[in-house]
Amino acid sequence: MDRTVAPSADFYRFAAGNWVKSNPVPSDKARWSGFDELQDRNWKLIRGLLEEAAAGRVPGREGAQVGAFFKSATATNRIEALRFKPLAEDLKKIDALKDAADLFRLLAALHEKDIPGVLGSGVLPDARNSSLYEFKLVQGGLGLPDRDYYLAEGFAKQREGYRAHVARMLGLLAGKTGGEAATGADIVMEIETAMARASKSRVELRDPNANYNKTTVARLAEMFPRLPLKAYLDAAGVKSAEVNVGQTNFFAALDGIMGTRPVSDWKPYLRWHLLRSSAAYLHHEVDDANFQFYGTLLSGQPQMEPRWQRAAKVIDGSVGEALGKLYVQRHFPEEARARMAALVGDLKVVFRARLGRLDRKSTRLNSSHANISYAVFCLKK
Repeated sequence: MDRTVAPSADFYRFAAGNWVKSNPVPSDKARWSGFDELQDRNWKLIRGLLEEAAAGRVPGREGAQVGAFFKSATATNRIEALRFKPLAEDLKKIDALKDAADLFRLLAALHEKDIPGVLGSGVLPDARNSSLYEFKLVQGGLGLPDRDYYLAEGFAKQREGYRAHVARMLGLLAGKTGGEAATGADIVMEIETAMARASKSRVELRDPNANYNKTTVARLAEMFPRLPLKAYLDAAGVKSAEVNVGQTNFFAALDGIMGTRPVSDWKPYLRWHLLRSSAAYLHHEVDDANFQFYGTLLSGQPQMEPRWQRAAKVIDGSVGEALGKLYVQRHFPEEARARMAALVGDLKVVFRARLGRLDRKSTRLNSSHANISYAVFCLKK
C-alpha cells in the first residue's frame, strides 16, 4: 500500500502503489502483477523440463513428444534456412483460386489449421439445448483486435501502422517493396474495414438471443446467395442439416462484399492472414516485424519474450496434456495435491452453507450468478 496517497483521491495507488513502484513491468511483458510473477516462475520450471526432454533425459511418450516439439521450435538455423518454404503449399493454393467456391473450400482447410480469415466457425454446445452440439458460423476476418480499431477516430494511429505493417509483410513475402505490396495492403484494409462496419460491437455480442440464429443448411443459399457456405461446410466435413449463424447482418454484408470484389482481391487478403498467423514460427525478419506491430505498437511491449518461453507457450497450447503430465510428476507432489484438495473442500463447505441460506423466492440473477453456478458445479463433483 502507498499511504502517502489518500484512498479517496486514487484508491488504486493507495492499495497497490508501493507494489507497482517496486515491481516495474519487465521489458518483455505487456503487463505485470503478482499472478504474472507466479506464472513466470512456472514457465521457468517448464523450461527446465523442456530442455531435459529435448536432450532425451525425460523417459516415456510424453517426454519424447514435448522434447521433439521444443527442439523443432528452437532450431533457429533451420528456421532461418527455410524462410517461407513452410507456407509454399498454402500459397500455391491461394494463387490457384478461380472462384468463390474455391475460396470457401480453401477457407475450410485453412481454418482446420487455425489460420483465420473471412469468417469464424466452430463446434460447441447448443445454447438452447446443451445435450446437443451445433456448428456455428460467426463474424470474423479482421487482423486488428476488433471493429473499433477500423472505425473509431481514436485508433487512427493504429490503422496507419497496420496498413504499413501489412504492406511490409506482403513485401517480404513477395521479395518486393513499393507499389505491389502497398496495393495489396490497401485491398486488405478496404475488405477488413467493410467487414468491421458490418460486425457487431463487443457489447452487442453479449446478447445471447440476438446471436442465436439457427437455420437449415439448405436455406443458407437463399439467405446469402453469393456466399458458397455449402461448399465451406462440405469441405469442413459438417454433416449437420442445421447451423447457427451468429450474426446474420455480418453474413448479409459479407454476401455483398463477395459480390463486388473479384477473386483476385481475396488473394492478397488470404496471403496476409496466412502470413500473420504464421509469423511467429518463421524466420526472424518476419517474426520481428510481426512483434513490432502486434507486440510493441498495439500492446506497448518493448521487447519480445525469449524464444524458449514463446516455444513453451505454443507447446502448452498444442500438446498441453503431455506437458502438464510431466509438470505434475515433477512439480506437484502429493502434499501439494492434498493441500489443494483441502482448499477446495473448504470452498464446498462455505458454498453449501451459503446456498442453504438463500431465499429462493427473492433470489435474483445478478453479477454473482457465476459464483452460484460454480458452487453448484462443485457440489455436483
